[in-house]
Amino acid sequence: MVAFLKKIPQLCCVTTFINTQERKVYCMTMEVISQYFTNYGAIAIFVIVFLEYLNLPGFPAGVIILLRLLRRPWLRDMLVSGGLLCCTAGLILWPREVGGAVREGLGLCYNVILPSLFPFFILTSLVISLGLA
Repeated sequence: MVAFLKKIPQLCCVTTFINTQERKVYCMTMEVISQYFTNYGAIAIFVIVFLEYLNLPGFPAGVIILLRLLRRPWLRDMLVSGGLLCCTAGLILWPREVGGAVREGLGLCYNVILPSLFPFFILTSLVISLGLA
């Protein structure tokens, strides 16, 4: 497998820094791509490639930096805690709107989602009980 990966050509780009006139060559090999894939996941890689396709060259670097920052446990814990605190504050400050949204969501589940999924529930239980699964 390693010999196969070394035969694949490299995608290289040359970056020149204006203030120092320093040139660096960044090569994207299969090892680098697989490292990004294991570090960030398929969706993040898709977003980065899509934004590069849209020719937004600075934005994917910002996405990579943000994803790298989210790998730090203390920052991730702070963001999750802040999000939970904001949700709790919203529940406390606007209880009438939250109650109406909950009733609307449960009505949607009862009137739309359950009737549309009911045939699949029946077929799944039939397949399992007949031993076809």
